[in-house]
Amino acid sequence: MCGQGVECSVAETSLCTKWKNMCNRRLEHVEDFEMMSETASAEQVDRWSRMAEKADNTRLIDVTAMDIYNVALPTGWFRLFRKDEN
Repeated sequence: MCGQGVECSVAETSLCTKWKNMCNRRLEHVEDFEMMSETASAEQVDRWSRMAEKADNTRLIDVTAMDIYNVALPTGWFRLFRKDEN
């Protein structure tokens, strides 16, 4: 079952699983963004917000607009800065 009591195909199950995982981790991601925002300048936060808004507005026309969310950090790097793990 994939939410709302609807049967899902294999591809849909994968998508449903990803959606469920994202929903379950939403608070964690919001906290991470807030922590990054605390250490960034107002200009950086404003720039990130504008980039995200532009990506969201153009993603149906140009899927590469979403590439701004592909962040490559060294493994374990961000964990060093997580409040709940220190």
